[in-house]
Amino acid sequence: IEMTMDGRMLVTKGGQIDAFTPIVAPRVISTTPIPFDGFTQRIRSATVTFDVEVQHGDASSQASASNSANYQLLNKGTGEPISISRVVHDSSTRTSQLLFEELPPAEYELIVAPTIQSEQGIAIGGEGYSVPFHVLEDVSAIAEARFLSPRINRRDGSLLVEMIVENRAD
Repeated sequence: IEMTMDGRMLVTKGGQIDAFTPIVAPRVISTTPIPFDGFTQRIRSATVTFDVEVQHGDASSQASASNSANYQLLNKGTGEPISISRVVHDSSTRTSQLLFEELPPAEYELIVAPTIQSEQGIAIGGEGYSVPFHVLEDVSAIAEARFLSPRINRRDGSLLVEMIVENRAD
C-alpha cells in the first residue's frame, strides 16, 4: 500500500496495481487570466482548470462545466456582465475554455458557479470561485521610454538605471 501526494492510494497484489481515488468536491486549481493580473493586450478567452474531472457532457445541465451559465464575467467598474458565447471543455487537461467578445480596458471578475459537479456528482459548493483581473490600456503608441545611466552594483550584481517615460499624446 502506497499513498500519493494527491491523495490516491495504490495497492499492489501480484503483477497489478489498483489505484483508489478519494471522492472530493472539485476545486479550481488555475485560471487564465491569473488573479490580479494585468493585460495590455485585449483578451477573448479565459480558462478554468479543475483538480478532478467534472461533468461536461450536457451543456444545459446546471452541474456541467460546459454550461456557460455556470460562469459569469463582470466588468467591475460598470457592474455589467459580459456574455460568454461558448464553453469548450478538454477532459485530458480538466480545463474549460470560455469564449467571449474582446474585453476593453477595465477591471473584471471571473466567477465560477458552485453548482459544477465532479463526475461523482459532488458540487464545488460554497460560493464557487472568483478571480479578479485587469485589462490595461496599451499606451506604448503614445509613450516613449528611455533608459539612462546604467550602473552595475558589483557587490550584489544588481543593475540600476534611470528611466524617463514621456507622454507623447496630443
